[in-house]
Parts: sequence; C-alpha cells; structure tokens
Amino acid sequence: MWDMWPFQSLSKRLQIQGLRMQQLRVNLVVENNNVTFEIDTGLQHSVISKRLYSKLFSHIKLKNNDISLSDYVGNDIKPMGKIFVNSEYQNKKFTICLYVIDNVGPPFIGRNDIKKYKIVIKYQSWGVPVDHSEWATPIKPILKPDGTVRICGDFKITINPVLEGTEYLLPKIEHLYANISGSKYFSKIDLKDAYQQMVIKESDRKYTTINTHKGLFSYTRNPFGIKPSAREFQKAMETSTAVLRALAYFKMTLLHFQLETDHKPLIHIFGDKKGIPIYAANRLQQWAYVLSSFNFDIKYVKSEDNTVDFCHE
Repeated sequence: MWDMWPFQSLSKRLQIQGLRMQQLRVNLVVENNNVTFEIDTGLQHSVISKRLYSKLFSHIKLKNNDISLSDYVGNDIKPMGKIFVNSEYQNKKFTICLYVIDNVGPPFIGRNDIKKYKIVIKYQSWGVPVDHSEWATPIKPILKPDGTVRICGDFKITINPVLEGTEYLLPKIEHLYANISGSKYFSKIDLKDAYQQMVIKESDRKYTTINTHKGLFSYTRNPFGIKPSAREFQKAMETSTAVLRALAYFKMTLLHFQLETDHKPLIHIFGDKKGIPIYAANRLQQWAYVLSSFNFDIKYVKSEDNTVDFCHE
C-alpha cells in the first residue's frame, strides 16, 4: 500500500505543528518530592526545567554540563548543568542524573533511567526489531479510556511532512444516511486496532521505524499517526465490504458460489429462498436481482471460526 504514498523532496522545510494528546507519565519520589515525569523514549537522558530546579532542588549545587542535545528539527539545546539526586520508584531506589534546561516544559525521564527502573511499556506483535534506521521516530504513548496504552509514533516530526497525502474523500454523514434510507436490518463492524489489520510491504517498513527504550522497531502493519492512514483504510474497507458489487465483474463466468460471512443480517435480508427482499432499500433489491441469476448459498460463520475474516501477510 505504500506505493500510493510517494515522497516529496527532502529539502522541503519541515513544518512542525502542535498536537494535543494525553501522555504516558510515571511518578517518582525525588529527594522526598513527588515528581511526575513524562516518558520520552527518544531522549537518552532525563531532564528538568530551570523552574522545577529552582522550586525543588536549588539546595543541590549544579555541576558542569557534559552533553549537547538537539531536537528533531536540529535546534541545539544546551543544558545549564546537571544534578545527581536520590530517587525511588516502586520500592526501588537509585541515584539518577537530571540535566537542567532553561525552559518551562515538563520533566522528562529518558531511556537511561527507564532501563534502570525497568519501567515497562508493552510493545505488541505489530513490530519487528531493527538494528538501524534513517527514519527513527519517537513514540507518543497514549493512555486509552479503558486503562490500556496505545503506542503511537510521533510521525508529524519525521515522515509525515515528506509524505504526499492520498486524495480520497471520507464519507459524509449525509451520504451515509442516504445509503441506509429505507433499510430494515443494520449491523456494525467494530475492528480492534482497525488500522493494524492492514499489512505493510516489507520494503516500506523502514519508514515506520519507532525509537523505544528497548531499541528500534519497524511496523509490520499500518500504524496510527501516518498521514494517509485514514484514507487508505477507508478505501480498503469499502473494497473489502463491496461483496455484491464485485459480482458484476464475474457475471459471465460465475455459476455457483458459497458466501461465508459473519455479517448475519445478510441471511435475513436475502432469506433461504434468496428471492428479492421487498422491504429492503432499492440498491439492495437491485443486487438481489443480479444474484437471482446465480446458484449460491449464504452461510453464517462466527468470526473466530471464519478463516476468511482475518488478514494474512
């Protein structure tokens, strides 16, 4: 599917736009103070702002800075210095190094201390580890309403600015209402982690690499946050659910077939006699008329037993 997403010139200026989202945080006790850190796996060292240093840790003398930092657009960040503090997390105590930066942002805990405290972020089976990447994207852990964590790449600052968007209009609510006008039976398909039902070509997975505290991972399935994901998924959904429309292409050769589906309303719509449903919408009656020329059966199969209901690589 990545063939549809060509790259623009890399010399194009990256325009970084803010994105509001709920971050994954961890609470540490630092020098007897409760401090909430944001987890940033793209950052090697832990950092705090000058304001937080003045408020909680001014009694600790700053030591000379020995590192240089830069953000993902190349801006240099020079820490004012560093401090060594006593910290505690889940009854584990360590001395950690915090670099003080002259800004007003939140404190961040970097990879060094994530490993030290063995803070667990679960990575699912959608990724494979890689040794290196030119497109290493930091992650944005999103806390979902059910308490689980969704690992998203912050692609707006790496790959999205150089991707060409695929023009494919998402359906408007007015069109959806028009399509179901006069219908009697309804069903909703709600796919878990829907985008990740789609497999990415192996040659294109390098562009989706994310940088985690456990190393680099490349997505094997369509990730959240890539610019054309929504449009590409909508196109795939419309294609995969257009079972009746596809029959027109096989009408000259198709003699008999069995439709296995977990979409149970199809059985009620067409019935055992497979006649033309008089109470269905006009467009369904049209395709029922097309189907009447064929010898076919409709078989309902539960999703967990339906082998054609899953995506395969």
